[in-house]
Amino acid sequence: MGYDKCCNKSGSNEMNSDYWGLGKFCRRELKENIEQFFTKFVDEGKATVRLKEPAVDICLSKANSSNLKSFLSAVRLAHRGCDVETPFSPLTPVKTSEFEKFKTKMVITSKKDYPLSKNFPYYLEHLQTSYCGLVRVDMRMLCLKNLKKLDLSHNHIKKLPATVGDLIHLQELNLSNNHLESFSVALCQSTLQKSLRSLDLSKNKIKALPVQFCQLRELTVLKLDDNELIRFPMKIGQLTNLQFLSAARNKLPFLPSEFKNLSLGYLDLFGNTFEQPKVLPVIMLQTPLTLLESSARTILHNR
Repeated sequence: MGYDKCCNKSGSNEMNSDYWGLGKFCRRELKENIEQFFTKFVDEGKATVRLKEPAVDICLSKANSSNLKSFLSAVRLAHRGCDVETPFSPLTPVKTSEFEKFKTKMVITSKKDYPLSKNFPYYLEHLQTSYCGLVRVDMRMLCLKNLKKLDLSHNHIKKLPATVGDLIHLQELNLSNNHLESFSVALCQSTLQKSLRSLDLSKNKIKALPVQFCQLRELTVLKLDDNELIRFPMKIGQLTNLQFLSAARNKLPFLPSEFKNLSLGYLDLFGNTFEQPKVLPVIMLQTPLTLLESSARTILHNR
């Protein structure tokens, strides 16, 4: 059974070491000394026991639900002054490393905090490693099969490995402020086709996206600002779920004809070098001759 924390009702985490867990209490100390039991989540292995003296809450978690129920029953009996045959075993404080395993979110925003000697928690769903000086994608990240959001912004990454496409649950990918020059065909044809909803490629060095990019049809948000784009994929109209498109400050000279098939809620194309349409030459049309005048001219011409 795990021990989470023990705090007094004023919010302090300090308490006398004699009361480190219920396992250190004797029947005399528990008798008529429990103010309230909180057992709403006992089936999930969680419970809280509120003591009168000292005025603390003892929180229990990560316990086997059956063992926890038996334990709480014994505590209730001790509270009533009854004999308890089941001995109380000391509750072991949960180590920080045990919590780390089950973390679902990790945010790292400096080189000094980047883990070099240990793996990322396996159950991560959201990982951000910004301002870490990365020049390539850490292969340890590609083992995080539960990952839904990956933020690698503000690094020095030049190329993405195709294995990023093996993150089958990945919904949001932020690669802004890197040194990318392309987005590979392999990624466009990977499992990202079914999962990826948001892609941020802004502030890179991308000149063009492959035709296969339009196979990422679950995309709803696409950010391409501050690149060197000279064209959109010709079949961009196939991105039928796209709601947000930002491609400001690029080198786009025109929009492909399929652009009209998009159903956008937000569009930003500010700062592109769109070409002015060519002016068509003015054709002066003469008024056609009447039949009488045309006949007269023909007679005069053939005399």
